[in-house]
Amino acid sequence: AARRSTSEGATKISLAFVRRSKRKEGGPVGSRRIVRMVVGSETLGSQVDEQDGLVKVNGLTLTKNRKGVELATYSPLVEQWIASYDGVHPIVDIGAAYGMNVGLALEKGIRVVALDCDHRHLDEIRKKFKKEVESGQLQVGYACLPEEFSNEIKGPFSSVLLSEVVHFLHGWEIEKSLELLWKNMVPGGHIAINAASGDLHFWDMDEEYFESWHAKFVEREAAGETWPGDDEGLFITAKAIRDPSKHPMQPALFEMLHCQSLHALESALERAGFEVVLGKTGTHPGYIPNPKTIGEPGVFVVGKK
Repeated sequence: AARRSTSEGATKISLAFVRRSKRKEGGPVGSRRIVRMVVGSETLGSQVDEQDGLVKVNGLTLTKNRKGVELATYSPLVEQWIASYDGVHPIVDIGAAYGMNVGLALEKGIRVVALDCDHRHLDEIRKKFKKEVESGQLQVGYACLPEEFSNEIKGPFSSVLLSEVVHFLHGWEIEKSLELLWKNMVPGGHIAINAASGDLHFWDMDEEYFESWHAKFVEREAAGETWPGDDEGLFITAKAIRDPSKHPMQPALFEMLHCQSLHALESALERAGFEVVLGKTGTHPGYIPNPKTIGEPGVFVVGKK
């Protein structure tokens, strides 16, 4: 059953992360562990739900490996991704998580391939879209960029979506991934990418850490670094969080968040052979609002082969 915790009008909001745990020493089966997470200084209602083994914090569904989330809204580029379907070759969502964007494409009768690097997510997608899998409209498979796709995944594709994925990759891995995707895409096909930008002020980020981190990112960007955020000192990791032990993504808080610059992604697409047809910064509607964000917390690019 779901448990909810709501708080309104407070200057500091604590989210109660409630999870049914397995048997632990000194604890019975089904005991609950409650963890508090401070989101920010702005008034923000909070809600935590657990249902069917999935944990949501303010609408963000934590991934099985606790290294990321599926946002509560579609990718802002989902329409471009779907519109690029050529009627023959499937469109593919890489890093599909629990199938948020996949579901919208399936509703439109489009052939879709859902790929993810965690088999538990793929199992959830198969259960959620059982009918579409059985009919052949949806193909589900394993992919861990920049490695080649699993053998059962056959291209070419008419459109590729990488929503909130590339910020988990190093620059060289992004380059290699784009080359792989270019090879597996039909002429005229599109690739849509949205990711966290260097202006992102993450949940519960230590203020002093953010100020020094952001200054270094801007400095590297101004100096023309190919990947300004691809530096060991610039990855947002557990050390950026005020109290990682109380963060909902524990015990496996993301190991690295490589924040992107618009210029870096546009240039990478061009080096891979794509024509950039859209490039902008903005806010993913699924991000938790944070008044401390300095600029636009997201980057959005679309390339055409």
